[in-house]
Amino acid sequence: YLVYQERTVSISTYQTADLIAAKLTSPDCCFIQGDGSIDLSAFTAQTAKDHIDTIRQTYSKNGIDFIVRLTWSGAEPIDYPALPAITGNRVAVSRDISIVLNPVQTVPGRLTIITWGG
Repeated sequence: YLVYQERTVSISTYQTADLIAAKLTSPDCCFIQGDGSIDLSAFTAQTAKDHIDTIRQTYSKNGIDFIVRLTWSGAEPIDYPALPAITGNRVAVSRDISIVLNPVQTVPGRLTIITWGG
C-alpha cells in the first residue's frame, strides 16, 4: 500500500509540474516571444520573477513548491528562485525551447520545473 501511495503522489506531482511548465511556455507568458522562444532578458527581469512568484503562491496553498531552471549549452543554469536544500522527493519536468540570448543569437535550451511537496 505504501508503494502505491508513493507512486500516486509522484504521478500527481509530475502532473502538477507539467501543468506549471505548460503555463510558463504558453504564448501569454511574459517572457515567451511570439515564435514560442524564451527572451532571456525578459526571463531575468523582475516582471518574470513576479509572474513566477504568483504561480508559486497559488500552488503553495496545496503544499507544492517549485523552481524554474533555464539551461543551454555552455552556460550555467539559471534558477528562479534558488533551489533550496530540501529533503524528500523532487519531480522534474523539462521542455525543449529556443532561448533568445540577444537580438542576433538564439540557442536551443531547456526549461525545467522542479517540484516538491504535496
